[in-house]
Amino acid sequence: MLDQLLVTLDGSDFGDHALPFARAIAEKTGASVNLSHVSCCDPPTDLLQNTPFQYEGVSMEAYEEKHSEERREYLKGKADGLQKVLPGSKVDSTLLEGYVTEALERQANAIDAKMLIMTTHGRTGVSRAWLGSVADSLVRHSSFPLFVIRPLDDGESFPDPRFEHFLVPLDGSPIGEKILEPTVDLGKAMGARFTLLHVVAPYVTVGARVSPLPAGHLQERLEKAEEYLEGVTGRLRAQGLEAEPLIESHFAPARAILNTAEAQGVDLISIATHGYTGVKRALLGSVTDKVLRAARCPLLLERPSAD
Repeated sequence: MLDQLLVTLDGSDFGDHALPFARAIAEKTGASVNLSHVSCCDPPTDLLQNTPFQYEGVSMEAYEEKHSEERREYLKGKADGLQKVLPGSKVDSTLLEGYVTEALERQANAIDAKMLIMTTHGRTGVSRAWLGSVADSLVRHSSFPLFVIRPLDDGESFPDPRFEHFLVPLDGSPIGEKILEPTVDLGKAMGARFTLLHVVAPYVTVGARVSPLPAGHLQERLEKAEEYLEGVTGRLRAQGLEAEPLIESHFAPARAILNTAEAQGVDLISIATHGYTGVKRALLGSVTDKVLRAARCPLLLERPSAD
């Protein structure tokens, strides 16, 4: 049940693009919204060059307090603005301290957040630094779904919040299917339809050698994939949801996912960060990571436990 959202903001206009998505979800679910910012105080270079941390009569402690107060005012302003348009939801804000990913994980656990909403980069610009540190670390270590919003091709504008069509890539593993629970919760609330995608690799790997599958073996894989997807699709339809299966044969699963998302104009790609590859980063470093860096729509990601 989506009753608590956590939105992480970094103080930039770029990061604030997470707010319309949080608003859209809260409007449909009535969820409470917590806006959090992790205070990473970077003092002026001149301040650090003076001893004992004194610059024009301002101590390091005073500087940090001023910085924190500015961040609190920023968060309060954003929370007050969101509360005005969400009269049916509770909206509050929290200034956190510490390492970003650890602080957000603690906050999510403290408020029992069902989803964390964030943009993929903010203060660090359009390089992969933000994605490669905060979002990447959260995906690998967090125990809750992560709703990630990327900018469009110009690197500045963002897609409008839409929740009509969800693409759910599945690898056939029970662990990979655990992404279905948060996806279905969100989809039910937003009235979305689902396309369940399974990508069949038309090759076999032996050591470092990759060879095409014989036609008969490929057909067998496709038939098994069809049987598997029909079963999952049937479970969603039994809940009154609109769901369709789709099978693609492609040498590059990430490219197949991106091509399908683009061709069908989906509003969200929902994917587990690992399946048969276990808790190591193999899939995150290949399929999910590639999709995350190239998708033109938001993603819902989760690192499911193996139990």
